[in-house]
Amino acid sequence: MNILINNTTGLNLENYYGAIQTAAEKTFEAASPQGDEVSFTFVSLDEIQEMNRHYRGLDRPTDVLSFPAEGGVLGDVIICFDQAVIQAREYGNTIKRELAFLTIHGLLHLMGYDHHTETDERIMRNMQKRILVKLLEPV
Repeated sequence: MNILINNTTGLNLENYYGAIQTAAEKTFEAASPQGDEVSFTFVSLDEIQEMNRHYRGLDRPTDVLSFPAEGGVLGDVIICFDQAVIQAREYGNTIKRELAFLTIHGLLHLMGYDHHTETDERIMRNMQKRILVKLLEPV
């Protein structure tokens, strides 16, 4: 598995790269993806709002977007760091835990999971919980 991490925010986010790496590894172990390379990009609120408007027709910021690829590349996961910080405070999580959740969520979308129906949402939520529990297990 090859994990690439990019950062367009101008912030020093290297302390969070380990959380992304570990969450991605646990997700790959749990969900058997159809590719072995994925990239993660940290973006600002303005950047993700523009992407959300362009690709989804929703003119508002969001926390994570996923863009599947073809061949051996799984795709791209775009994470809004500012939104992750807002949500971490809102949900009482650490920023690392919130980034781990967004990593898992974005990767599961690339692996075909979705939440458009109640059944699909339940399946995806259960998978997310299973992976998050694995992150908390001692090594």
